[in-house]
Amino acid sequence: MRCRSLAPILSLTLVAACGGGGPQESVPTDIRTAAMHTPPPASVTLAGSLQAELGCPGDWQPDCAVTGLAYDGDDDVWQQTLTIPAGSWEYKAALNGTWVENYGLNATSNGPNIPLDLAAVTDVKFYYDHGTHWVTDDQRSVIATVPGSFQDELGCPGDWQPDCLRSWLQDPDGDGIYNFSTNQIPPGNYEAKVTHGESWDENYGAGGVPGGDNIPFTVPAESSVQFEYDPTTHVLTISTAADLLVLTVDAGTVTAAEGSTATNSGTVSGPEGEVIALSVSSGSIVNNMDGTWSWSLPVGDGPAESQTGITVTAETATGSITDVTFDLAVDNVAPTVDLGPSMSARPDELVEIVATWTDPAAEMDQPYAWAWDTDDDGIADVEGTATYGETILLTISFPTVGTYPLVLTVTDKDGGADSAEVTVDVGNEPPVCSEATPSMDSLWPANHKMVSVEIFGVYDPDGDAVSLVVDSIWQDEPVNGTGDGNHGPDGAGVGTSSMDLRAERDGGGNGRVYHIAFTAEDGYGGMCSGDVAVTVPKSQGPNGTAVDGGPLYDATEAAL
Repeated sequence: MRCRSLAPILSLTLVAACGGGGPQESVPTDIRTAAMHTPPPASVTLAGSLQAELGCPGDWQPDCAVTGLAYDGDDDVWQQTLTIPAGSWEYKAALNGTWVENYGLNATSNGPNIPLDLAAVTDVKFYYDHGTHWVTDDQRSVIATVPGSFQDELGCPGDWQPDCLRSWLQDPDGDGIYNFSTNQIPPGNYEAKVTHGESWDENYGAGGVPGGDNIPFTVPAESSVQFEYDPTTHVLTISTAADLLVLTVDAGTVTAAEGSTATNSGTVSGPEGEVIALSVSSGSIVNNMDGTWSWSLPVGDGPAESQTGITVTAETATGSITDVTFDLAVDNVAPTVDLGPSMSARPDELVEIVATWTDPAAEMDQPYAWAWDTDDDGIADVEGTATYGETILLTISFPTVGTYPLVLTVTDKDGGADSAEVTVDVGNEPPVCSEATPSMDSLWPANHKMVSVEIFGVYDPDGDAVSLVVDSIWQDEPVNGTGDGNHGPDGAGVGTSSMDLRAERDGGGNGRVYHIAFTAEDGYGGMCSGDVAVTVPKSQGPNGTAVDGGPLYDATEAAL
């Protein structure tokens, strides 16, 4: 915080419906920990162009322990003194042995490299405070602390400890003004001074006087304390919450899904009676006038709209100003694909699958890549791209009966993908043979002539054209038997759709019955079998009806 003055048949249609050499970028006891938006690190490495000179395998090595900083639990600060050769160097603080989390100039995540220019070999002490993410050294920065009668309240080993960094004055934003804030000092009267270099060798008291008097201050109940130091004048200004403009943020990093509204909040307070104006570098902010503020920002496309360093600024009419920052991470949301309900079809019938998709980022996530898997092998058979709002039409047919899954995958420009499946149930009803009848059920007169007979009544429930084949013709009397006129064969047409039957019977018998067996097919694998009977009566009299003796003789055989 800164505080300072001022395989099937198918067709497809689309229808509109790092700085030089390196990357750029405990127990809390004070307000500075409000900036700690990641867990305390397991290690902190000074990574930069000076590492090879110090014994690392190379430069910019975030996992080289030779340049690792050591955590001091008394100070709650990572620190280490290293002997650096003369030259111009650059460095950053890399956490946990990788570049995933690193801090550079002005405590910036993934920020610029920190320059270090040395005219001679120098013992340089480096520091990293995870509460503020400030990484610096004692050559480019004043290492100033505030020893006083309050330090034991902060967790220091005792009071008046110039080497206790729990009251370290810091300048993360590089404006030349050093600050330290805390809410850990109980109400009471206290004294303080400023020291340089973690010792009493250089110290300043009231009015910035070297070795001057202690600076008294009083802490009211439920109040924080702000220490502000100007190393040019050496003046230390101590203010309490009643005098300070205080701004905090609840979340150091806000995560939101694209298409949603990102929100954050915090607190703001200032000198009694002062009107506080709030502004923000991105989005909208509202002073709720109850000591809190609310921020919002509609986000459309993730992660493109992610931001670092969104700054909330509070300012009073008298010119006091302070700010806090936080980061915004916008997550990509994958498209949602819709193929509609499952469909039914006949063999070889063309069906049309209408595919649509939605995405919170809409046009901002195009182009969208699509891929159809039409044969259930997990491999794309047809691929393409589309803009948002287009409809993908798949026209397809299947030759045989079965259930066919079709899968469409749509992927946005950020790699978010969704798949949907629709099934096409291909079915076929076989022909019906049970209602078959001959075109004539009786042949008369029995004049020994061949009569053409067809089979009627066979149909297909699906309306398919039916092809019918005569499989056999049998009769219950011998061919060219005694008294039948001495003719044969008596039947013909096996293998065709109709037959010829001879109009004759044994004159001394009880009439003749022909048994015709047939098969019907619809062209799509559906078939049925049946039979019909045709008689030749004994006579036309009341007792002349033929009596069926069963299919005993093949009517298509030649007479013996």
